[in-house]
Amino acid sequence: MREAIERLAIPHAASAVTEHITVSIGGITTSGAVHGQPHELISLADEQLYKAKQTGRNRVCWDSHSWLSE
Repeated sequence: MREAIERLAIPHAASAVTEHITVSIGGITTSGAVHGQPHELISLADEQLYKAKQTGRNRVCWDSHSWLSE
């Protein structure tokens, strides 16, 4: 998805960072029975999104957590 958006080369005249629109994506994967709260999983995904933005933008940061599973 990130690469497809980048290939569109949509101009981003208001950006001081890049000439074209890009996207940063953050996500989280877990398997098994979830023992945490939904907002905890969303918070972990949000952390990955901020990591993607802070490490250069136009990237995907994804993590796998087993702490939600038994």
